[in-house]
Parts: sequence; C-alpha cells; structure tokens
Amino acid sequence: MFKAATSIFGIGNGSVAALSEKIEQRILRDFGFFGSVFLRTAKELEEIIKDNPFLKETAIDHSKLHITFLSDAAPKRRLEALQPLAVKPEQFLHWPAKSISIAPTGMADPKLSNTAIEESYRFGATTRNWRTVNTLLAMTK
Repeated sequence: MFKAATSIFGIGNGSVAALSEKIEQRILRDFGFFGSVFLRTAKELEEIIKDNPFLKETAIDHSKLHITFLSDAAPKRRLEALQPLAVKPEQFLHWPAKSISIAPTGMADPKLSNTAIEESYRFGATTRNWRTVNTLLAMTK
C-alpha cells in the first residue's frame, strides 16, 4: 500500500512522514478540510493482526474489537492517564508503539474515544474496527 501510494503521490522512496503530509495537503486542496493521515505498511498491519493480545482471550467478541492507530509512539507514562477511562467491561492494551487495542464494548459510546486518547497522548489517533483492519491488510495483497 505504501509502495502504491508513493508512486501515486510522486515521492519515490520518500519517508512515511513525507507521504502522510503530501496526502494531507491533497485532501485539504481537493476537499477543503484537513484530515490527519496515518500510514502503516502491510508488514505493520500483519504484525498488528497477528500479535493482538486480545485474540487469545476467548471472552472477547472480535466484532467489537478496535485498533486505535497513533500518529506517534506513545510514552508509557501516558497510559496511566487512560486507565481510569477503561470502564468495565471495556479494556485496552497498548502495543506496539503506535497502536492501542480496545475491547469489548464497541465504539457506540466509548470512554476511550479518539478525543480522550488524543488529549492524553497529545497527538493524533484514529480508530478502526477489527474487520476494517483485516480488510486494509487484504487490500495490500
């Protein structure tokens, strides 16, 4: 996906940050609003899907599992600020450095919203459900 996007946006072997910025500018130019862009390689998506600790828990409903992608690596001390927001049965795990897995209550009225995560970490976050994350990986094949 990154490889295809680099050729579409003409940055060759440029950095992920440069490509993200170029796509953000294109969204602003073409649609008139700013949208943060979070890029992950196919390998990163594979690791997130394969290594998600919630997959090993039989009580977790995968249809309510979500991954929050972070714009930057989160400092561990910020996790403590999120912990009180995880009201049972909602849970979250921070892994790897740029993602958080949230389960099992879904996202209809989450306490661990993107806004709460962004305020705690002081940088961008975007959340996708488990099905979408798997679909994104399939699109890279």
